[in-house]
Amino acid sequence: MLCKTSRIRILRKTYPWTVLAITACRLTYLNGVKRNREKNRFLMAYFRIDFASILSLMNDMLF
Repeated sequence: MLCKTSRIRILRKTYPWTVLAITACRLTYLNGVKRNREKNRFLMAYFRIDFASILSLMNDMLF
């Protein structure tokens, strides 16, 4: 079993991606005001991801 500090460390390293996964699952079940809040949370997490650095990393790995 993971200790609390290692769970927090893993969550911090994968933060935007975990929020995207969790909110995508929640959006399928919610409706009304709660659904709108989850949509906002999803978009905020989506815009936190730096896609330029991800693309440059993939480019470095390929070439």
